[in-house]
Amino acid sequence: MSSSPCISVVIPVYNNAAELACCLSALQRSDLSPQLETIIIDDGSSTVAEAIEQVASHYRATYFRQAVNGGPGVARNRGAELATGEIIVFLDSDCVAPSDWLAKLTRPILEGSCSATTACYCGPLKSNWITDFQDEDYLYRMPSTECETYFVNSCNLAVKRDAFFACGGFPNQRVSEDMVLGMRLAENGTPARFLPEAGVQHAYYENLKSYLKQRFSFGVNTIRSYFERGRLRSQQTKSSIRSFNPIRIGLGLFFGSLTLICVFMAGIVAIFKPDLAPLFLVGVLLSFLLEMSVHGRFLLFLKNRHGLRRSTSYIFLLFIIDVIYSGSLFVGLILGLRDRLIK
Repeated sequence: MSSSPCISVVIPVYNNAAELACCLSALQRSDLSPQLETIIIDDGSSTVAEAIEQVASHYRATYFRQAVNGGPGVARNRGAELATGEIIVFLDSDCVAPSDWLAKLTRPILEGSCSATTACYCGPLKSNWITDFQDEDYLYRMPSTECETYFVNSCNLAVKRDAFFACGGFPNQRVSEDMVLGMRLAENGTPARFLPEAGVQHAYYENLKSYLKQRFSFGVNTIRSYFERGRLRSQQTKSSIRSFNPIRIGLGLFFGSLTLICVFMAGIVAIFKPDLAPLFLVGVLLSFLLEMSVHGRFLLFLKNRHGLRRSTSYIFLLFIIDVIYSGSLFVGLILGLRDRLIK
């Protein structure tokens, strides 16, 4: 019998039996499959609960159904409570893992060099204009070498059981719950290690509306999370992950807002003062230059990987995302201040 510690894989699911079946089928082909305990937490599915239970039974996974939909963080916490493994792995039902994924993800923990590991994605399950953008955005923002970080990706995360419960697990919030967990782990002296080679395929948002809605929610809850947790100690904030560079985020928000104001004002002037219509073109040009100043490196990254035509097709999307982040910053600040006053 193997002396390796048991690994529990917790998978929250909500109304997506078909994706869960693909996820479990891939997990069954894992190099560490004999050592696995798989736990499916149905987060109050309203339409396909029976089908989800059948899928779990087919793949011999432990099944538990939440009475109400509490969000992925709550579901993951429940799965962790049911888990018996020394290492708890969190995987999302819309992810498909390579056969060597689990071995790569848990290796540093098994070797005793850290208490938690996390990774990102290795490609979209379905490729189109918007899913390719999301995948490239994640790839660009993630480091190319192993490093300690307070960022964790809840759909691709392994953590020692003791470390998870010592920090309090996931917060009771629906968005950015993984960021708060990463902060909690770091504050507790057990920061996660990012592993660039342990990615999984992911079912990204397949339409623009859903993606932009998620970005707005992410921005709002990120700001609220910082209000809740406060600033991390300086030695715990050293992260190589670009998405959590406060200068870059601040510049994006500032220039995105400024660009929108410039275009709006130029348009107003052009309407009431037709002879000053060229100002509108100046505003548009300024918009382009500001976007290039903030996202130039990312656009160059896209050009090198997908060519000039595809990379330039994302310029306006980047501007829209900056505007959405500006709005989410304002809403997040209001809600964060309200949360503090209530407490």
